Amino acid sequence: EPTAVDMAGMSAQTDGEQVTVQWSTASEADMAGFQVLRGEAENGPFAPVSELIAAQYPGAAQGAAYTYTDREVEKGRTYWYKLQVLKLDGSREPYGLVSVTVGPRQSVFLPMVKQ
Repeated sequence: EPTAVDMAGMSAQTDGEQVTVQWSTASEADMAGFQVLRGEAENGPFAPVSELIAAQYPGAAQGAAYTYTDREVEKGRTYWYKLQVLKLDGSREPYGLVSVTVGPRQSVFLPMVKQ
């Protein structure tokens, strides 16, 4: 896919309450914006979870970094994310596929020490 050359990477991580999706571009020469899509299986179906996120440097051979926070997640579930890249000519291309499992928040219990 041609877009892959212009993209610099994508990742997702969770703190147990929400998922943060991050991606970056190497060049935005033909990009107008992005939409984050989420699915509950590797093969989808995928649905948009973000509004259209405008490219920071549309039409420029310059890269940028982006972050989207998905708060509509449930503990114990695995989510798959990919991007829909909106091109300046109006076409759309998919990019990336990352997964993250939202785990329960870990609690640390310290033993009582008797004096």
